[in-house]
Amino acid sequence: MVIENIEITVIKSARKTVAIQIKPDGRIYVRAPFDMTDSEVRDFVSEKTDWINKTLRKFEDLEKKGGEIIPLTQQQINELKQKAFVYIEPKLKKYAALLRVEPAKLTVRNQKTCWGSCSKNGNISINCLVMFMPEEVIEYIIVHELCHLKEMNHSKNFWLEVGRILPRYKNSRKWLKENGSQIMKLNFSGKINNKIL
Repeated sequence: MVIENIEITVIKSARKTVAIQIKPDGRIYVRAPFDMTDSEVRDFVSEKTDWINKTLRKFEDLEKKGGEIIPLTQQQINELKQKAFVYIEPKLKKYAALLRVEPAKLTVRNQKTCWGSCSKNGNISINCLVMFMPEEVIEYIIVHELCHLKEMNHSKNFWLEVGRILPRYKNSRKWLKENGSQIMKLNFSGKINNKIL
């Protein structure tokens, strides 16, 4: 399917929601429920065209030039952190309510070795580079860290809790395994101010 000069691969399944997935190589997938019509898919993608184009440009920044990853500028870093905080905060509140947990505060920063963390004090930290990822992967990372407020480990009970909220979380884990290292190569650091939820 081609929508506004954007080539899209539509994958329908028994899922209840629709989501757009953009691979680092530029391939774009729309994952939609079986009962969603082509017209509804087109309308959904049309609404997300600006986001798609911005994300594609971000992935272009990840391409190698002279054997090295093109780094983000400081201005881009600051903008990314601010946008990430605004995007992540309502999702964190939504899933915290579903899990019946109360995180102390949210920090958006760039960890060089992980996508998120949860402290014993209930502080949640999310890597701003998640903004290069599909929505469902970002939500998995958020839910993963929130579940540590119930289980500070990766026990069977922990994964059961993750699966209760996100039954298809293994798809997101697979995506991270296949694409995460390329995104992490941006390798910048910094944080924005903490904010009480």
